[in-house]
Amino acid sequence: MSYIEKRNFSEVLAICRLEPKMRNIIVEGITDKLVVERFLKKEHKTGISVMNVDMICFDDEYKEMSDEEVKVLKESNKEKVIYLASKVESISSNCRLLGIIDRDFDMIQNKVRKGRYLAYTDYNSMELYLFKEDYITEIIGNIYRISSNIDVNALMLSIGKVCRFLFFLHSYLIPFNGRMVDFCKSFSYDKHTNECKLDMEKYLSKILQNNKLSDKAKIISDKLRSQLNVSAVDIRLEMRGHDFISVLYHALYKHKRISMSEEDFANSIWLCLDSQLLEAEPLFQRVLAL
Repeated sequence: MSYIEKRNFSEVLAICRLEPKMRNIIVEGITDKLVVERFLKKEHKTGISVMNVDMICFDDEYKEMSDEEVKVLKESNKEKVIYLASKVESISSNCRLLGIIDRDFDMIQNKVRKGRYLAYTDYNSMELYLFKEDYITEIIGNIYRISSNIDVNALMLSIGKVCRFLFFLHSYLIPFNGRMVDFCKSFSYDKHTNECKLDMEKYLSKILQNNKLSDKAKIISDKLRSQLNVSAVDIRLEMRGHDFISVLYHALYKHKRISMSEEDFANSIWLCLDSQLLEAEPLFQRVLAL
């Protein structure tokens, strides 16, 4: 199955029905595709195609949908993966297909999506596989080129606190169609303790003002305080991947300024992923078993 050109949705369904032994993985974005492909290469696994869902044309499907349904799919690659996996399941029970999606806010909002051909990332998103001390140490030394000693544990704990706050704040904004804003002006980093901090009150005030939600300040503040007082079972489930990468980058940039953009940083850190460590993760075990 060639993925160089876009496939029509109906073609993908036909291949799953007529050639069920073909192994195909569908992911939300290009980064997910590169991570899974790199893992398969390191594991010397061949014969498995990995495809970004953007390479599938849904135009014919849109003709049969309501405007609202079309809007949902057009705005979310995740919803496209879920829709595809569901459609395949309706026509085949023995297809070797796997659709991989991020957890995002599904767990805390009780919107867990299930399906024979659907799998969540083990943590909130693909980036959180990198939230381990060994990986952070390698990123600091080999990607960002900081040679001085950094207390990685202190750095990670502080990143977790900042990202967990951003995670729950973001989740509370969703019902109001609220948007997050740049946190940099409320962000600080201590080079001596290697801890980063976010002025949460200042940032929350800015968020509420920008989203015209100042009248909801007490409700959202109380919810945040209550949630953050509960210890996380695994903090990687309560922080967004994008926030983690961004907070880590800005902390390191304040420690040592170098000519590397946040985008270049985000694209480089994937080189640190160790396929042998990923083998222990349930999602990647399922990938190997496909």
